[in-house]
Amino acid sequence: DTLPVTLTGQVMGTLDYMSPEQASGQSGAVDIRSDVYSLCVILYRLLTGHLPYDFAGSLPQNLLEIQNSNPIAMKSVDHELTTIVLKGLSKEVDRRYQTAGELGNDIKRFLRGESIEAKRDSLFYLLRKTIQRHRLATVSAILVSVMICTLAVVGWGLYLDADYARNAEIVASRN
Repeated sequence: DTLPVTLTGQVMGTLDYMSPEQASGQSGAVDIRSDVYSLCVILYRLLTGHLPYDFAGSLPQNLLEIQNSNPIAMKSVDHELTTIVLKGLSKEVDRRYQTAGELGNDIKRFLRGESIEAKRDSLFYLLRKTIQRHRLATVSAILVSVMICTLAVVGWGLYLDADYARNAEIVASRN
């Protein structure tokens, strides 16, 4: 993948408001939902006073931050409003609001005290995404867990065999 660049070799777009698909250089994937993402960065900044990501590294590191990192936690912001913003900042384009109108409608519902359309990600979804992101660590942890369980079962079986043999020896010595 190549980054979209100008004739002078600069990345196109404002880094602070760039969507993950823009940051990855997938210009064909940029559409209205990329604009929704940028609107939610603005909303995030209005609510928190800072950007959703810490751009302390080099340009390539910052582009990877946008693509792979979760936004900085939105402390002291209503949980429903946080849910709205995080839906708009989803890494997966299909999980975002599909239009700015959908985003606006959810904000209006929030302001009227109605239930919002955005839902927090389920624990199962978050777990699945974490496992996908950390496959090697997940496989390693599963293998270690299986080995520990296997060793525990084998050890318990050996203990029971030894205990049975000890009891049988005690009974035999009494007779």
